[in-house]
Amino acid sequence: MSSRSPSSIAVERRGGRVRKRRLLVCLALLTSVGLVIWWQDRPLREISALLAEEDFDASLTLANEFLAGHRRDSRAQILKARALTGLGRHDAADALFRRVALESSGFPDDSDALRAWSVSLLSSEKWLRAVSVLEILHQSAPADPETLYRLTVARIRLRQYEDALHSAKQLSTVSGHEEEAHVMIGTIHHDRGNRQAALDAWEVVLNTNPAATNLQISAGEFKAMVGEELLELGFPQRAAEILEESVKTESMARAYTYLGRAYSQTNRQAKASQAWQDALRCDDMDVEAREELANAALRERQPQQAVELMQPLAAANRIKSSSAYVLQRAYAQLQQKENTERWRDRANALREIEKKRSQIAELIRKEKDPFWSGFLHAYDLADQKQWASAERIVSDMLLQHPDADLLRDLAESIRQRNQLPELSRLMGKQY
Repeated sequence: MSSRSPSSIAVERRGGRVRKRRLLVCLALLTSVGLVIWWQDRPLREISALLAEEDFDASLTLANEFLAGHRRDSRAQILKARALTGLGRHDAADALFRRVALESSGFPDDSDALRAWSVSLLSSEKWLRAVSVLEILHQSAPADPETLYRLTVARIRLRQYEDALHSAKQLSTVSGHEEEAHVMIGTIHHDRGNRQAALDAWEVVLNTNPAATNLQISAGEFKAMVGEELLELGFPQRAAEILEESVKTESMARAYTYLGRAYSQTNRQAKASQAWQDALRCDDMDVEAREELANAALRERQPQQAVELMQPLAAANRIKSSSAYVLQRAYAQLQQKENTERWRDRANALREIEKKRSQIAELIRKEKDPFWSGFLHAYDLADQKQWASAERIVSDMLLQHPDADLLRDLAESIRQRNQLPELSRLMGKQY
């Protein structure tokens, strides 16, 4: 029998009722707060739904309306940046993504935002920062094919061939993406001068997809690449066969030019000449096709015809050392000493420029350090007067390497559109 008094039991019951009331009050408060937050977030959910439907105009309008009263809301800023990406306003999207990242000392764990940011960076050719964003995405989803594809593209554009090959090989292990991966693997090997490895990778594609359909490039372009590699490796007959397939599906000057060379190497000169003329119908300023036709004219002792073929290139300053040499030989046959000497000097000067660019290309092909491959790529672009592209690369590199003396010197030369630092200085320090 209990020894507790009636009064103690009553007190305990009153205490239980008090605790229950407090708990109910707390639950009510939490529910109210949750409802307030849910109501406040309703516009953000609406914007997210519009983005999912790819209604970027409406999502941008709603985001701007929300930000008018909540200017520092990072979630709304991110949604606005995603809408800007969808609308193709990539510089504005990048600027907003960057601001959010700086203000939050990093970036929110938002894969949709990171994907949109990477699209804007790739579209703006800001390759280095695109790699940084894509590497974050890759860490969270190592087998995501879209991320691996974009990461490989950005690394190729930066000439980071070792890293590009690594991510391309990872993509080749993802079911359904083997072919696009091997297209890129072959491209990387081609860019590095390893033609046999490039051909091996591309033949993997042709073995499973002989028509070369549904690739990231057209069937005609892909077969033109394979034909070029076969020709350079000494298989002109096979090259001619696949290049014929290429031009049947797509008319491209480059494919016709290589087809003409394949015909020439298999003693079909009339067909070679026709192919080079077809190349000029695709691109009247195709350098290689004009050179081939001019060389054919010189073999027939028709130097004036050769000069006429090369004059449009000379007038447009589209001359290479091989083009200048054609003109040197043409004027020699015409017995015009002054013009012969002028084009001989031009050919020699162009050979020196091409030799320098060849040295840079060789250094890039062999370089495994992303810093130096990026530096050399920017140097090469600047050396070809592609100032804007070089400036984008160097600006991004300076964010990561602000104390690199050579990089600062190169950046200043590019900014002023001035004489570049001597390549020998770089080679002396690094190589």
